[in-house]
Amino acid sequence: MEGPSKVSFNGIEMKVSEGIFGDVSYTTRVDGWPSSFRWEWTDSNGRTYSDSACMDTIELAADPITKYGDDYAITWIGAPIQRNEEVTVSIEGNERDFFDSSTEVGSRKVRLNGTGFGYYPEDFAYIDISRTLKLRRVKEISTENVAGSFITLTYNYDE
Repeated sequence: MEGPSKVSFNGIEMKVSEGIFGDVSYTTRVDGWPSSFRWEWTDSNGRTYSDSACMDTIELAADPITKYGDDYAITWIGAPIQRNEEVTVSIEGNERDFFDSSTEVGSRKVRLNGTGFGYYPEDFAYIDISRTLKLRRVKEISTENVAGSFITLTYNYDE
């Protein structure tokens, strides 16, 4: 999309940001979590498009770190991973940080693969978990910028 394109999310115009490589992104933040989401955008030629989605929330379980074989995993409360979703976990430790993600449909855990993670409760300070849904509808999007035209919806859980 090129200027003077515009995008709205559930009827609210989104903030536009231009990247250093000429890419353009539109962002917004909502308090509360709507049951459904609707985007409408108008390209630089005046053509209007729309898309909609639903995505569940996510939050850490009371004791989110569990033993998983020889490794550990982070578990959550909420729906398992759905098609086109990714759940990402980052752990800020006192000694070092850990990061991992999963796209395994049906899973309710992110395995901490090969991170060298050792479970010592006093050794980490903060765990962040997020759920991201990536939509891409190439047939509906203007052929002028198909390579970079997608919608990403992210829910970040903060205690």
